[in-house]
Amino acid sequence: MKINFKKINLKLQRRQLLLFILLFTVSLFCVFLAYNKVNPTYKIGEVVYTRDIFGRTIAAERLLKKDLSSNTTLTPTPEDYSQTISNWEIVDNSQSPPLPTGLYFYQESPGYSDVIKWGDYLIGFTKDRYIAESTGGCFGGCSPSLQSTIRHIRILNIKTGEVYSISLQKPTWGEIDMVYPQLIENTYFLKVGSYGPRNAGFEYRLKLPPTRTSKIEKLQKPIGTIIYQFGNYYLTASCYEGCYYQRVETTTLKASELKRLNEASNQYIDTRPEKLLGFTKNGEMVLEVSTTKETIAVSLLDEKTVRKFDGNKNELLPSDANNSSESIQKQFEALGLDNKYVLVERVTKYPTNKAK
Repeated sequence: MKINFKKINLKLQRRQLLLFILLFTVSLFCVFLAYNKVNPTYKIGEVVYTRDIFGRTIAAERLLKKDLSSNTTLTPTPEDYSQTISNWEIVDNSQSPPLPTGLYFYQESPGYSDVIKWGDYLIGFTKDRYIAESTGGCFGGCSPSLQSTIRHIRILNIKTGEVYSISLQKPTWGEIDMVYPQLIENTYFLKVGSYGPRNAGFEYRLKLPPTRTSKIEKLQKPIGTIIYQFGNYYLTASCYEGCYYQRVETTTLKASELKRLNEASNQYIDTRPEKLLGFTKNGEMVLEVSTTKETIAVSLLDEKTVRKFDGNKNELLPSDANNSSESIQKQFEALGLDNKYVLVERVTKYPTNKAK
């Protein structure tokens, strides 16, 4: 019996080819199904939904219809849009149509201005909101909540009218309640956090003047919740049920502990020999000696150089180094812009239910 190996080999090759084609077709079908399951964004009506890599809907955002000549109000659809957020945008009203600057007052940081003026520049930040599952611990599961993404610093050159954004080196997002800027001479600092200004440290730094190619540095670790500058160093404080102080070099951000200051500021030790009263504009801590009730000023550089403090309040720094205003209107007026710039309210409504 003679076996034709050539024919057998040809049949095997054909079967392998058919099997390959079948597997390839099945794979394409599976990829198609998977893509439709985890498609990052999809649109239903005028609402854009976003999924994570596991196919769970994590965001629902209604598309903006820009009407620059009047307020922009987004009307709810069958979704339960029960969260309404109002922001105020600075608009150049001398243009036709009026030109939005992308600089907003977000009304979420009472006593703090979201837009800061430095020379001929206005500096703000952009906050994009979305609906997502809460990241905190929840009993019985977490309900969707309104969260935020901070990706850019927004710049307006008042002199030239140029407007542009500078991207953060590392964007931040999540359950962000408040964003706080602080201007220290030629440096713009930004901190992002929750539950008030003293619960987050400054973690972004932008050297001024700003340009389109400027870099916003993400610090290796936050340098404090409050910053004062004295010459070539910062006095920083990390405050939560008490404050911890450090002296930080302005260029390297190298930190040194201020032992005497921290002992004097510790309100949980009633028997401490000295009590902190404040700081002078010359870089001194003002202390009250517990035994004699004498008031002294001690240098922050060495914590040893001492002089008697005569109680002159003009020497003292304000209790908080951050810029403040009582209302958004006063914050806007404090910028000293000419009449061509106006505030326009932008109203956005967000769904509280999870998108299906």
